[in-house]
Amino acid sequence: KPELRKQVRLALFSFDSKNDIPKNLKLFSKKHQLDPEQWTLFHGSKSSVRELAALLSIKFQEDSDGMIEHSNAITLIDSQGEIAHQQVGLKQDPTEIARHLEALLTAAKAE
Repeated sequence: KPELRKQVRLALFSFDSKNDIPKNLKLFSKKHQLDPEQWTLFHGSKSSVRELAALLSIKFQEDSDGMIEHSNAITLIDSQGEIAHQQVGLKQDPTEIARHLEALLTAAKAE
């Protein structure tokens, strides 16, 4: 719902610790017109990336061309930092994750 959209904060975590340095993530953000008030882009060391991937059950690997292949997932994190819902795979119906997101936002507003 439009009135809830302003409450949503989005994060993109890069699994390419070698190439996705802050400068490149800033270019990515501009290219895709990501609102800096809503989006935060993160990068990290190889060990931090591995740890995050394990916590989120994301599989990734570098292919022979140096590109990162990874699971596609949208993960909703609640206000306590716990995974509230995860949608895995491409071309998923956004209705389900939107429903979970709305429930999270409504619960957070009630707190």
